Amino acid sequence: MDPKKYFAKYDSRLRFEAVLKSLLPGLTIGLTAAFVMATVCWFCDFGAGLWISLALLVVASAAMTVFFYYKKFKPTAESNARRIDRYGLEERLITMVEYDGDDSYIATAQREDAKRELAKFEANTIKFKFSTKIIIVCSIAAVFGLGMTTVTGLCGAGIIPSGMEVLDALIPDPPPVYYSVEYSVDDEECGFILGDTSQDILKGESTKLVVAFANDGYIFKAWSDGNTSPARIDEGVETALEFEAIFIPLDDSGADETEDEEEADDVPETDGGAGPGGNGDPSSGGASGKYESFNQIINGETFYKEVIKDYQEAIEEALKENDEGLTEEQKEIIKNYIGIV
Repeated sequence: MDPKKYFAKYDSRLRFEAVLKSLLPGLTIGLTAAFVMATVCWFCDFGAGLWISLALLVVASAAMTVFFYYKKFKPTAESNARRIDRYGLEERLITMVEYDGDDSYIATAQREDAKRELAKFEANTIKFKFSTKIIIVCSIAAVFGLGMTTVTGLCGAGIIPSGMEVLDALIPDPPPVYYSVEYSVDDEECGFILGDTSQDILKGESTKLVVAFANDGYIFKAWSDGNTSPARIDEGVETALEFEAIFIPLDDSGADETEDEEEADDVPETDGGAGPGGNGDPSSGGASGKYESFNQIINGETFYKEVIKDYQEAIEEALKENDEGLTEEQKEIIKNYIGIV
């Protein structure tokens, strides 16, 4: 005897309850997945986010509902017997199921008694029973999941901004940091500076080219930081800077020139037999003195002929920009300088 046949008229109701019980956790997981997907799509401003979220909601909910039904809530003869016994049958049905196959007098009498009591029981007497906790959790998931999916849809339609736009509005980028770089001369009668002498430079960037020019009767000696090149570009500015161009009278430069000549005489000849300004090459003996230190500029590593064209163009451009602020004498000095270099 199969005890399931006694529960046949209750089976559809109990199975429907089991489906509803499985649907609640399945929906909870599906709504949670939709919330996560909708949030990602909203932040990434993905136009198809609405449909992806809805598709994930349906697929995940259906899959998890089936999973919970077969793993946890699917009705069995034992579960149906225990459920109906709670309505006043005093464990008659569960006992009948447990003694299934027993043809003893007591077991047979017990089954007959259970059948009589069961015949009095109506299927609609069974009340659906659900966990309050899972209902609350599912409701919360529905609010967030459907709400976020709606937000994603509105964003895709261009009605509301994306998540990144909202985040940028709430947390703006830090303001850029600028440092002042000042160039000046120790005595304006001695010389002047071509270029922007007061520059506001973004942190880490480089300054514009400035060139120090000496007036008649003077020569440029160095900048206040020891840089002996009259043209300079300061790279990687990380703090406020001030530089002063130092000029000396032409008569006072005699000692320096004598010292420079002595240093030049001390430069050893290269293997090619060429001295300063000759055609010596450290490797082959013929490269027009390119590798001599006195034919290099600023950092001791750059051959001046490799960059002189760029410097000439930059000086000419600076001359155009500052044309109105220069005297005719100063313009002539600059033009002569460009021609010499």
